[in-house]
Amino acid sequence: MAEELSGLSWAQQRVRDFHEEGHHPVAALPTVLASDRVGRRVAWMREEIDEFEQANTVVDQADAIVDLMYFALGTLVEMGVEGEPLFEIVHRANMRKVSGGSVSTRADGKIQKPADWVTPEVEMASAIVMATSQYSLEVGAQDGSWAAISSMIEPLVGAVDRPTSAVSDFEIIGGPIDTGRDNAVDDFLSYTLMSEADFQDHIDFSLTVYPVVVAGFRTGEVYRTDDPLRRYGIVVKRVGNRVLLIDPSPDVLGARSVNIDDLFVGMKSAFDGLHRIGPDGD
Repeated sequence: MAEELSGLSWAQQRVRDFHEEGHHPVAALPTVLASDRVGRRVAWMREEIDEFEQANTVVDQADAIVDLMYFALGTLVEMGVEGEPLFEIVHRANMRKVSGGSVSTRADGKIQKPADWVTPEVEMASAIVMATSQYSLEVGAQDGSWAAISSMIEPLVGAVDRPTSAVSDFEIIGGPIDTGRDNAVDDFLSYTLMSEADFQDHIDFSLTVYPVVVAGFRTGEVYRTDDPLRRYGIVVKRVGNRVLLIDPSPDVLGARSVNIDDLFVGMKSAFDGLHRIGPDGD
């Protein structure tokens, strides 16, 4: 397959082949690496940086840098993220630093960001969402994920006539969502009608039958943090025991793989369920 690709995608596919042959992790969904994996990959990349620092020949320096590139691409493989579209975004952002004929540098020579700099993180998050789903990312307020989701699902179910920033997730979570459309209804499945054992089947069935599936959950359980907020995320797909969510909240920014059991616990903790949104009568 690597022979059919070009550029960074070609290189990343070759590293993916190495991971598969060497029984290294390969993520099928965008995944935040656990701290132990982060620690290992940081150590491996730091070894190459140290080798580069100590190298005395062109060959040794080049060898260290190429090895560093290999480990960096391997990290993206383990995260389940394609590097080429993100590289293009970062490149365009960097070119904005040197456009217009005026370039500002630090004392050590590093090119500085201009005063009107716009960070590329949201554009990168959008690229990851587009690569893994049929949605265009809308970033919502911390406690207003439904307002953003309503815009994201509009191409599939039509305009959703809900108030936007004035609606808090806390106010509407826990029952069927009023889509504001007579021909787009929420066939809500409460957590009380599911169990952890059959949750996978309910997700698979819902994704097969309904154009949009949304889950309400408490973030602390799903993301394994201390966050007490309740919010919505679009359920995109399931691969094994992982579920791909699109969470438009600014601290998550888009596509993220979560454990299916964590999602069920988070959904139960929020007293919510699966919102299967589709045409009236589905």
